[in-house]
Amino acid sequence: MFTVDCGRRESRILEGLCRQAGGVRASAYVVSAIRDRMRAEDLDAELVRRGMTVTAEGRARARALRARVEQEWTPGRRAALRERSR
Repeated sequence: MFTVDCGRRESRILEGLCRQAGGVRASAYVVSAIRDRMRAEDLDAELVRRGMTVTAEGRARARALRARVEQEWTPGRRAALRERSR
């Protein structure tokens, strides 16, 4: 067992994740999820600052478009992108 010393924002996110996970203790997975959520919140805040409105409908359209594009990728391209992102 270990504790996570974090700020107010991280604590709020951690509490939400633990509730979703049924009270499971924090782990590397949870810490990674916190960081991912923080990056997403930072991006949302930056878009708002620039006058852009992000909606659930817009996100769904973007996901659908990305899925269609990815279906056209060859296995070689997928492997190259995966390797480049490491």
